Amino acid sequence: RFLSIETNTLLDLAYAYEFWHLSGISINSINKYEIDAAIDKTAVQKDNTFSKVKRIVKEYSEKKEAIFNKTLEMLKTLISSQETIDDFILPKYNEYGNVIKTYKLLSSRPITNFMEASNLGAITAMTKNALSMKILAAPTGGACGILPGVYSGLMFYMEERKINIKERQFVEALLICGFLASISSNWVLPAGAKFGCQAETGTGAAMGAAFACKLLGGNDLQIIQAYILALKNSLGLFCDPVAWRVNTPCIKRNGFKSAEALNAAFMSLSNVESFISGDEVLMAMREIGLEMQSKYRETSEGGLAKTATGLREKVLNKQSNLCLV
Repeated sequence: RFLSIETNTLLDLAYAYEFWHLSGISINSINKYEIDAAIDKTAVQKDNTFSKVKRIVKEYSEKKEAIFNKTLEMLKTLISSQETIDDFILPKYNEYGNVIKTYKLLSSRPITNFMEASNLGAITAMTKNALSMKILAAPTGGACGILPGVYSGLMFYMEERKINIKERQFVEALLICGFLASISSNWVLPAGAKFGCQAETGTGAAMGAAFACKLLGGNDLQIIQAYILALKNSLGLFCDPVAWRVNTPCIKRNGFKSAEALNAAFMSLSNVESFISGDEVLMAMREIGLEMQSKYRETSEGGLAKTATGLREKVLNKQSNLCLV
């Protein structure tokens, strides 16, 4: 309902949503006739009826370019986050050593298929996050590897098949998946501390699925279905970071979620649809999150964080912090 133009697309809505955030002007009251008349130079320009419409259309056109350029910056950050790591900071804990070891093991072997490429892209971005390097926190830092993983997998897939995608298409795909995440976040905030990992990496996987589906030629319905399928597959996943750090199991989980995102995209491109509607999936996720015990919502008091290894890391983390004081 953000635009009442007859030919609405997800991209139209994504731009309109960002315009609304930037300007505070709602353009849902402007119908197609008014926009056409405002743009048409042959219209009666002296008529004050269209003065406000013309002003909004002009501002919308200017803001649209700004929105595109800002999204392009984000895309470049996303791309850089999945690129090779050259220098490493010495690990402070055993867990950091394992993070670096995982990255080195994956990056040392030749990539033979798009799933391996996706996995490495996700792990690389999450490793950079663990080492306080620049990443795109979309939707969050704890799920920042999923979109880069999907990007890496898609690049391998497209290069194999000699599919050329223009930069503008990547920007538009990022705009659309961000728009869908903004809408679903009004129901379920993508925060492990609020609704569990189902909401955080679930939203990341859904964004990745929509992103991939758009770039692979999916229509708007298929893009939405890809989003729903990936989100639905994350129901019930709780957040149990070891020693309060977004490393274990978060880093490897991002690798798995990037694969799920691609799978959801391919399923939707085959016209597979979720039997449960998107609204109902979000309501179910919200209900599960609200009923989830606090120890399973990023408190490091349950799940893997409560294992012997997890508790040992927690003690080491506390000792390290005491030494720094």
